[in-house]
Amino acid sequence: MRRPVIATPAKSSDLSHLIAFREEAAGWIQELGYDQWRQAYPPERLSDGIDSGSVFLVRDAAVTAATLTLTVDADPELWGDGELGEPAGLVSKLTVARTHGGQNLEGG
Repeated sequence: MRRPVIATPAKSSDLSHLIAFREEAAGWIQELGYDQWRQAYPPERLSDGIDSGSVFLVRDAAVTAATLTLTVDADPELWGDGELGEPAGLVSKLTVARTHGGQNLEGG
């Protein structure tokens, strides 16, 4: 059965929570043997994303189940010219709490 969740924009007061959330995910990725997210994500970049309204918390009741960044700014290092020429909303930095991995969550 799917459990509904709600996404809300992150606030400046969520910064330390988001950093800890990402560190948990980075540790899990490294335990799986992947060489991603080894460097800490710069807090000032995360703060800039919060201030711009592009960082969201996905909540399952009062618990943060996931975070994501929604932007229209495609990274030219990741996308080709054809893709960059098309308007798009991009989800990046999607991070799911280990407590909610595989829980079949959906927007409500």
